[in-house]
Amino acid sequence: MSISDIMARLYARAERWVSIIASILVTITIIASQAKATSLILNYFFQVPIVLSIVISTLIIASYSAFSGVRLINYTDVFQFIIIIEEMLTPDINTENIVLFFSLILFSLLPKTRTPYVQRFLIISGRQLYLSLLLLDF
Repeated sequence: MSISDIMARLYARAERWVSIIASILVTITIIASQAKATSLILNYFFQVPIVLSIVISTLIIASYSAFSGVRLINYTDVFQFIIIIEEMLTPDINTENIVLFFSLILFSLLPKTRTPYVQRFLIISGRQLYLSLLLLDF
């Protein structure tokens, strides 16, 4: 059962298509952001032209996702966590990165649609589901 199935079950068939289109757009945005960030790193350190670095970074991301397996992806998550914690201990908020700071706050306010939350929504039903949706971020 996917998020679009849950939307169809809770609301209507039209909302199912809205969630499908939104999921596709979010996925495209995430992949494009990863490709852009990796291409900037390649360009900065190795002076690779930007278009070629985008192609190379897209191939790196696709092959890593396809062939690395869950174990290496977990290592990547731990590495990202360490970097985030280190950056949180030394904040540097100024006029240049204040937009990034507020966008991260806004992102944290978005409804939770990751696997653990969806699993919890599938376990409960009826009135409990609506109460849990209302109290999720509190």
